[in-house]
Amino acid sequence: FISWVIGIVVSTISAAIALAAGWHFAEINLPRRLEDLKNSLLDQITFQQPRQIELARQGIGPLIPDIEISRMTLVRKWLSAWSEKEGVRVLAASSKHLERQASALSAALKEAQKQQITAHIIRGYQLATGDNKNVAFKEFVAATAVDINDTLSRDIAAGWARLLNDQVNELDILKEMQQAARRTSAAIEEARALRREAELLRKRSDGTDLVDARDRLNDARVLLQPLISGQEAKRELGRVYTLFCDVQCDRTVVGHLRGQSRPLTKAREYMAGIAMHRRAEEPGGEEYGEERVVRAEDRVTELLDDTRKDPSEKD
Repeated sequence: FISWVIGIVVSTISAAIALAAGWHFAEINLPRRLEDLKNSLLDQITFQQPRQIELARQGIGPLIPDIEISRMTLVRKWLSAWSEKEGVRVLAASSKHLERQASALSAALKEAQKQQITAHIIRGYQLATGDNKNVAFKEFVAATAVDINDTLSRDIAAGWARLLNDQVNELDILKEMQQAARRTSAAIEEARALRREAELLRKRSDGTDLVDARDRLNDARVLLQPLISGQEAKRELGRVYTLFCDVQCDRTVVGHLRGQSRPLTKAREYMAGIAMHRRAEEPGGEEYGEERVVRAEDRVTELLDDTRKDPSEKD
């Protein structure tokens, strides 16, 4: 009896393993099979389309009821294999149905791309241990290649480029992030990329670069101000104002920083009670918080006292 039970258990386990192996093979090869099907259909459509349009130009009769509301049109579709002209008429009656199919396929593609991006990012964080930071960065960059409109992958990839002190790649990724944010009307993400570009420009400590940094921050401010009721926009605007004050101090142009609704006043308001922090997406990025605003205020006071600048000086 025991041998019989063991035999059944072994057979069951073997069958399960065989089933899992078959399922694994089918699952892994599904994308390739779908790609083959897509290419086959595209070839067929490319071959048929000119002939179908020519038939329509010559005349194929009146419109027939939409296939989604008429069973008779559906029957005609089944029978259209015997008549090229009938197939073209049924195709015309399927426009709404095909639109719904295209919408569903588009949604499925976007979902698959989101999953692919997430997979690359997860792999990047898994690899981000010890001396694997460069390999992790490659995974984050791979995530950006999936969708030109994805800002999250570029947000993370740019942060890791900063961690690796790779300013060239960081600047390129930040430019991509700005363009992606612009295409998707993601104002906060665009402003964030502008602020981070301004940080890079400030590191060069050149007069022209500092002016460019100031201009990027002004652009970021314009994007964020209409969204100030949101906590995330308010926090980012606090960072923008703080960095703006630092840049102006570097330029020794500080006469217009203080006063009602001025940058230093706004930075103090938006960063009040905020501990020094850096965003998780910016592991090598700069820290912001109330303490940094206080340091900026001290620099402004020192510059005004030392140089006795005219408060009416231009920015």
